[in-house]
Amino acid sequence: MKSSIIKRRYIFALIFFILSACVKEEFKFDNVKTPGWEPNIAAPLINSRMTLWDILLDKDSSEVIIDENNLILLVYKGQLASQTAENLIFIPDQNCNINFNFSIPAPLNSGDIFTTNFSDNIQFNLTGGQVLDSIYFKAGNISISINTTLNYPADLIIKLPGTKNGVQFIETIPINSPNTFYVIDLTNSKLYLDHSINNNELVVNYTVTLYGDGSPNNSPYDININQSFNNLKYKALFGYFGQFDFSFSEDTVTVKLYTNNIEGIINWYDPKIYLIATNYLGIPINIVFEHIEAVNNLIPSSVIISGPGIPNPWGIFYPSYQQIGQGIPSQIMLDKTNSNIDDAFNIQPKEIKTLISATANPSGPPANNFTLDTSKFSLDVRVELPLIGTAKGFVIQDTFDLKFDENVDNIEWILFKMQTINGFPIDVKIQVYFTDSLYNLIDSLIQPFQQLVESATVKQIEIKITKTRLQNFDKVEYALVRANLETYNSGNTTVKLYADQDIHILIGAQVQLKFD
Repeated sequence: MKSSIIKRRYIFALIFFILSACVKEEFKFDNVKTPGWEPNIAAPLINSRMTLWDILLDKDSSEVIIDENNLILLVYKGQLASQTAENLIFIPDQNCNINFNFSIPAPLNSGDIFTTNFSDNIQFNLTGGQVLDSIYFKAGNISISINTTLNYPADLIIKLPGTKNGVQFIETIPINSPNTFYVIDLTNSKLYLDHSINNNELVVNYTVTLYGDGSPNNSPYDININQSFNNLKYKALFGYFGQFDFSFSEDTVTVKLYTNNIEGIINWYDPKIYLIATNYLGIPINIVFEHIEAVNNLIPSSVIISGPGIPNPWGIFYPSYQQIGQGIPSQIMLDKTNSNIDDAFNIQPKEIKTLISATANPSGPPANNFTLDTSKFSLDVRVELPLIGTAKGFVIQDTFDLKFDENVDNIEWILFKMQTINGFPIDVKIQVYFTDSLYNLIDSLIQPFQQLVESATVKQIEIKITKTRLQNFDKVEYALVRANLETYNSGNTTVKLYADQDIHILIGAQVQLKFD
């Protein structure tokens, strides 16, 4: 319908702008010898065959689809929630201090080597009951500060339980002074945590090698090692991530069909709402719906959507180890058989509002969780309105800028001739109101108001605007196009609208001009 309305707008522009401009260009009025000149111009303006697909496509193609039966559906989508793993699961910075001492049996001469080994379990302090098995790092470092009483040059070899760049994680730190600072880069490394004694322990082996240089034996020697794990960013995590809640802000899906609706009722035969959760996290998650609400903020009115089709909580699927990196969908479909969705859409809702919360690992430990840093959880909503139902007194309106040429005095009358061949099972009453800049009514196109396009019929009408009515048209700033839609049998019969149904519109205009 909007396509035809827009084309009607250009009818006026064509007549009042182009025709008068062409006359001025073609004739020199100061050379006309007769008292007056009265040309009559007739021209076809529109020969259009429009399907409902064309009409709706003008508004927003992303909201219109055709199903396998050629039935048209209005589709509205929105994302109610989205959370990435990095926003849900954190690894805080860690700090630990290790101190040990040892003695050597005799002074070390040049060429002598002495080696001693020790180990320590570094406790990773994690929040929320996390028990991690392994961490794949994409960034982070270990800052190591060494204070020692050694009087021999030495190497400290640190063996971490894991790999770096695909080989065993071994780092050698030279010690040539009482105070040594060293940084180990954790990029592209993998560390394994031990749970044999306590959870989340990093078992680290140290080797100290002294190189003799003839210095005296001053043992026992002390070595103090302070290690700080900083700016930890993981690429993947494995283990149990704890039980935690995460909530979302209320989100809204706009039903744009009702954006320009003024009044009236559409009773949908089979509306549906799909809720689709997609889980890339290797974590069981329960979703709780705080509310799903249909809202008409103009009346105002609202309906809380409820029924057995809404599980509360809703346990969504999650990927297995073999599916890491994949999103596993879970879906709920609400229709008139499992919810009060009919009541919700009877108020002509302009918005569907949804508020949810979620719990990870709702059953608690043990659980074998895993995630990538890019993994996420999302919840999307899809509203489907198949064009099946009844409409009664459903009124839509749109506004267009419309300024008439200053030479309206040269127009005696305009006669519009319209023929419509309507293949839709819908009656359409159309009226165009002309207003000034403050939307004060100046005139209307169709007088008296009548049924303009009847369902499944051929209709011919003539609309004549006379000079008397044209006198105030120089004040016109806007055209308000209002359409009243009604299915046949006074809006009491359910109809279906298909993509191949169309309306054929032919419009011509005859203009009587007069120049003195």
